[in-house]
Amino acid sequence: MIRVNLLLVDRRARKKKKPPLAMPLIAVGIVAVAIVSLALAAYAYVYLNNKVERLTLEKSDKTARLTDLKKKIKDVEDLEKVTRTIEDKTKLIEELRASQSIPVRILDEVSRLLPENVWLTTMELSGASLAFSGVAFTNDDVVVYVNNLKGSRIFTDVYLKVTKSSTERGDTEIPVYIFDISMSVATVIDKEKETGKKG
Repeated sequence: MIRVNLLLVDRRARKKKKPPLAMPLIAVGIVAVAIVSLALAAYAYVYLNNKVERLTLEKSDKTARLTDLKKKIKDVEDLEKVTRTIEDKTKLIEELRASQSIPVRILDEVSRLLPENVWLTTMELSGASLAFSGVAFTNDDVVVYVNNLKGSRIFTDVYLKVTKSSTERGDTEIPVYIFDISMSVATVIDKEKETGKKG
């Protein structure tokens, strides 16, 4: 038998309401992790970028300081070279001055000790060795001269190498004695030279 429902029924009421689709918790977690990761990456980028800029500025500053220090070091080295050159030249001038005064002292001493009847003909100074030749009227004059030299403060090891009689020819024959003397220059001159340098 066929049944017919004659009652009006609201079809909308019959339809079941479908619940809204809920986003799964995993998807929410992934989105949250992605957002946090992006924030951390942005912060790290800004931090590292600032650090790189700061280090670049420090490097530029230190490079400029290094260049300046290198220039100052070069200036100091140049100044030291000039100072050494001046010191070397000063030392050379002092040595020349001292070496010039030594022959003057020697000549002064040799002539001061020379007896009246003795004449020198040659003189040679080689380092600390001094040798000269001369003539005298008598052999006694030669001996007096040798003794005078031995009593000097600046001569040592005075040695009469040769003394012999000869004559000079002129209007009349005059007998003379030819002699050769060798000696050493005493260290007193060297000490005075060093004292002069220090002074």
